[in-house]
Amino acid sequence: MSKKTYIREIKTVSTDRYMEVDLFRITERQHKAKRAGKSRPSSPVQDNLNQRRAARKRLQLMNANFCEGESFHLSLTYSPEMLPQNDGQAKADRVNYLRRVARECRRRGMPPPKVMGVTAGAPGKPRYHHHMVIACGLPRELLEDMWRKGSALPDERPEERRRRAKLWTPGVPCAGEKIGRANADRAQPEHESLAQLCRYFESQPCRKWFQSRGLKEPVIRRPSDRKFTPNKLDRACKDGRVYDREFWRKHYPGYELAEDPDVRYDDLNGWMVTLRLYRPWANKRRD
Repeated sequence: MSKKTYIREIKTVSTDRYMEVDLFRITERQHKAKRAGKSRPSSPVQDNLNQRRAARKRLQLMNANFCEGESFHLSLTYSPEMLPQNDGQAKADRVNYLRRVARECRRRGMPPPKVMGVTAGAPGKPRYHHHMVIACGLPRELLEDMWRKGSALPDERPEERRRRAKLWTPGVPCAGEKIGRANADRAQPEHESLAQLCRYFESQPCRKWFQSRGLKEPVIRRPSDRKFTPNKLDRACKDGRVYDREFWRKHYPGYELAEDPDVRYDDLNGWMVTLRLYRPWANKRRD
């Protein structure tokens, strides 16, 4: 007697604008099976798969928190004399900078900043630097100028320092000595910039991920087993319709493919399809 096989659909929803969909074959026996405890180290193939899954979860988290509203891609580098000597110093510089940003947000009555990024580098080469996506109400010029150390400018009198604390705005230099170069670019989720940034962060040497507390987690919807039949998915993969944008528009109205689907096949599991879907922005044209 043959085992009943069906196609499972799992939706991971980051925001109303971004969703990922997994389609894969599953049997009743696999559905009822329970995962056994880990008894031996992971193989290199499994390690690679785990890294891919972790990278995908980070992209989903980034879209969940920075897809709506205004956010910036912020790069912080060091001048030669300010270069950290170890990981601890690099982390302290990043933490102190983000504390400055949070303090300025409080002064202006704004919500605390949301941050997600990497500190890259190691003693010697490659040089330390920081990349992050940050969402807060501060202007980009101020975010760039706050990349400093210390609490006062050279030869600054106490009364000037007190006045500066009240007038910490673009055009008025922030207190402290510049650490290096800072550059803030406006993130553009409508052009898939978050996916590009996440992949760029993943490529950084000796990277160490960080994120602010309380980030919103993506929502995994209850699995559905009625969207596709095994034969329907097989035919779509074999005749190339799986890469047709109009094909997916009919199955997911209101959504567009952000990029070509990730389509895989093996003899054990059959076809497996992963979709990245966006709701188009009003001012964006898609082919």
